[in-house]
Amino acid sequence: MRIAAPPFLAWIALLATSSALADQTPRTGVIDQAGVVAPDVAASLNGWLLELEKKTGAQLKVWTIESSNGRDLYELALETAKLWKLGQKGKDNGCLVAIATKDRKWRIVTGEGIEGALPDIYCDEIAKKYFEPYFRKGDYSQGILQGTIALAQSIARESGVELAGVPKVRLPRRPGGSTPAVKLIFSVLTGIFALILIGSAAGSRGRHRRGGGSGALQWLSLGQVL
Repeated sequence: MRIAAPPFLAWIALLATSSALADQTPRTGVIDQAGVVAPDVAASLNGWLLELEKKTGAQLKVWTIESSNGRDLYELALETAKLWKLGQKGKDNGCLVAIATKDRKWRIVTGEGIEGALPDIYCDEIAKKYFEPYFRKGDYSQGILQGTIALAQSIARESGVELAGVPKVRLPRRPGGSTPAVKLIFSVLTGIFALILIGSAAGSRGRHRRGGGSGALQWLSLGQVL
């Protein structure tokens, strides 16, 4: 015969479980499950990322694993970022850098509230400049250090703050860094150019009756370490 637990004990157990589920965010900025980050590098990054969070509210974390075990790393990183509830509530300003060392892949997942500081193309440029050269040599620790500093400095710059003691790295050129007037002119010229191309293509088909091929650009897959 099963004896039911006293109501008070059941309430305590439920409270403990709820508290554990509600607090999934790791305390440190570097979650090195693959064991590839040197202790001194992890300590420095942890301090800088904590300072970044205090000054900007944005949470940037680096998560290393050996393998995603067949899972799509982007989907896994996205699920993990949601589980950890990165960023401030209502602002969605979290960022997770996921690195699978044996799979030789990386992904950078950003919340909508931080995309102004870290657009996807910009994250790709930072990764190509800092992550990949070191990762190809097997030096994950130095690659993570340089790349994470670049990401953190980009967030700090967007928020108008500085991080104390962080080594300066040369950041890639920001996309869309022009003035509003320049952006407007560029948009108008791009539209005119597109209309000219469409008209030219239509005229060419009318004259030569040739079958059409796809003119869409094919984007390279982000996050593959060669």
